[in-house]
Amino acid sequence: GDDDDSGDDDDSGDDDDSGDDDDSAGDDDDSATARGADEDEEEGWTLLQVIDNAPSPSVEVLFRAEVSEEDEEEDGPASGYLYVLGSNLMRVYTTSGALGETFSLSSQGSGLAAASFDDGYVYASVAGTGQVAVLTAGPWVEVAEVEPTNIASDLDSVTVTFEANFGTDSTGTCDYRMVVNGGITDDGTAVAAASGTASIGEQEVVVLSGADLAIGSNRVSIFCEDEEGDVGRTSFSYYKGALAPPQSFALSPGDLQVTASWSHLVHEDVTVDYYLLYFDDETFDSVTSPETCNEDFSICSPYSVVIPSAVAERGGDDDDSAAGDDDDSGADSRAGAGATISVVVDGLTNAVPWFFSVAAVDVDGNIGPRTEVLSSTPSVTGGAAALSGDEGGCSCRLGDQPFSPLAGLSAVVLGLLFAARRRSHEEFKSC
Repeated sequence: GDDDDSGDDDDSGDDDDSGDDDDSAGDDDDSATARGADEDEEEGWTLLQVIDNAPSPSVEVLFRAEVSEEDEEEDGPASGYLYVLGSNLMRVYTTSGALGETFSLSSQGSGLAAASFDDGYVYASVAGTGQVAVLTAGPWVEVAEVEPTNIASDLDSVTVTFEANFGTDSTGTCDYRMVVNGGITDDGTAVAAASGTASIGEQEVVVLSGADLAIGSNRVSIFCEDEEGDVGRTSFSYYKGALAPPQSFALSPGDLQVTASWSHLVHEDVTVDYYLLYFDDETFDSVTSPETCNEDFSICSPYSVVIPSAVAERGGDDDDSAAGDDDDSGADSRAGAGATISVVVDGLTNAVPWFFSVAAVDVDGNIGPRTEVLSSTPSVTGGAAALSGDEGGCSCRLGDQPFSPLAGLSAVVLGLLFAARRRSHEEFKSC
């Protein structure tokens, strides 16, 4: 009874005047006019109850169209999948409302996100656990082992062991292929003789010839496509060349800092340009590149360590065998083999383990294999021995004057009271 018919209400039968049509603008159901449509056309939104078995309470809903970017301009309604997250359940529906799959999370779900259509992954965050569940229609591919990850020449080989799974399905196959430096859409360089059929739930072992692998640091992607055309993927990295992990890698903790040191690498077939120092307050592997920074963000991982000129001056391996070539101006002669390179990473947290690894980078930008990951825990230097007056088998100097632990007790206490964070390397050298 509140329909004043003063507007363009066409009374076509969809206005039930049940009381929720306020006609406050006098233009009942102007959804078509608002879009600039012709008055003779009937356009607008239609509310349908598609799903009646969604998890409750539902915290997030996500729709992903089953079309690529090239098909987005085509007419017609989009088909795809609807993802509903509620409690510890994630359910997948078709656009018609049919339930496809139900997945149980380890705890309460808190949010959904989707990658691109080409990427194909949907992510669900799990509250209070720091976990993210990954959902994919394709096979789930995992690398079990890569041995070795570093090779020197075409005569070497890399053995890769991987496995593909279909979740709850225990049978089936997928066709795999490998490409070097490819993206998520398989646009890299195919590795010869690295293709075949993998059985679900069984490990596949593939031997890659060094002759088929590019020089330098590279990543190989493994794609595995099932019978329905859904593709799963994973990847691993390798290095091919003369670079080796830096030798004599060691860590020395201090107050709010750790000093990392290693021996400079010199090889007749490669020139080291600089080093990359990786560090984090959590352990990491040879593939992960941590991006942690110290407290004042002055040093961030991976940190580029330039070969110091002082190392070159005492390198000792330049034999001057070529007359007139000893100009020490190039990267080739900046340091001699075995010379120690070190860097102090300060601004860290005491009593917390920090993890470090280092790799050499050649003049072409290739990153060599890393050292093993070592850990060190910063702490207040000195300790009980210094406070008790025990020299501990070594002596120290403050500037040019001998420093006695007993005479310096008050200075140590004052330093602690004022929370002196660091001391100049030139003024004080700890034992």
